[in-house]
Amino acid sequence: MSDDRPAPPPRSRAAKPAHVPDDHVYEIDMYALDGIEQGYHEAWKSIQKLGVPDLVWTPFTGGHWIATNGDTVRDVYSDPSRFSSEVIFLPKEAGEKYQMVPTRMDPPEHTPYRKALDKGLSLAQIRKVEDKVRAIAVELIEGFVAQGECDFAADYANVFPVKVFMALADLPMEDVPTLSRYARMMTRPEGHTPEEMATDLQAGNDGFFAYVEPIIHARRGSDREDLITIMVNAEINGAPISHDKALGLISLLLLGGLDTVVNFLSFMMIHLAKNPALVDELRQDSLALMRSAEEMFRRFPVVSEARMGKRGKFPGRGTGQGWFGVIHTADDFGQRHWRYKRRGGYSSGCCCAG
Repeated sequence: MSDDRPAPPPRSRAAKPAHVPDDHVYEIDMYALDGIEQGYHEAWKSIQKLGVPDLVWTPFTGGHWIATNGDTVRDVYSDPSRFSSEVIFLPKEAGEKYQMVPTRMDPPEHTPYRKALDKGLSLAQIRKVEDKVRAIAVELIEGFVAQGECDFAADYANVFPVKVFMALADLPMEDVPTLSRYARMMTRPEGHTPEEMATDLQAGNDGFFAYVEPIIHARRGSDREDLITIMVNAEINGAPISHDKALGLISLLLLGGLDTVVNFLSFMMIHLAKNPALVDELRQDSLALMRSAEEMFRRFPVVSEARMGKRGKFPGRGTGQGWFGVIHTADDFGQRHWRYKRRGGYSSGCCCAG
């Protein structure tokens, strides 16, 4: 039977600014990467070919720059005087609708909010729920161990971190489908134009805010020990956190807990499944096993954060504003492997807009 459904309209393309050299233009759609069927990180890695400039420009997603190596990524991330976190989502029109904190703040403004997050997610706090986390993992594994196999993404990765986070936040599991829909709207906004994607992202942002607002009011002044209560009763620069910032902070917790860890676990397990010798090595070396957790987080990151070039501070790229989205897939970001030796892997990639 033929498929009579109309083909989706082509993605919007931005006009090339006059200051962008023709040989720096590459057709890279960050929401529909060529080669994605080979893997997310593999698709980004394929951009790094001999002769590719440190910065390339794409007309998709509103038009933006892409940094293609670790040194350039590091330069962007380490210099907030030139590259701001004011817009961290692309396209820019969507990023301007993002209201969560502290990820859209630059230092030193973000520092007290990050300290509040550290307090809520400290080792001491996690120790309090360690037994509960282990119990959730055991319950899930026992549900499929007799079969001798499972669909890891569906049976574990999509369930475990969500159950753990909802327990940490003391929220009902029946709310997960609604919150997951908001998370999708934030991280993968739908639409064929920047304006349509902005509308979808804003709806997700507003949905999170509407959900957490009554929870914030209920837990202000409470002596409960859940993650949200700790956050909403935190002090920022010696004063209680304001209501609007609490909305952004708690919504960010929900977004991170319901999306990024789910994706990371799947990438990690794919890597282990493809490398049985590594699995054997980790089983035989408890120290390597412990170190491997941090290495996996470095090796398989899933968060893309843009940076906005500040006007007049974007050398060689004109005086207008630029937007930088960074894809972390870099070996040249550090050498902290579990055995402190190079195992190969992906080099840094970064995407940028202007």
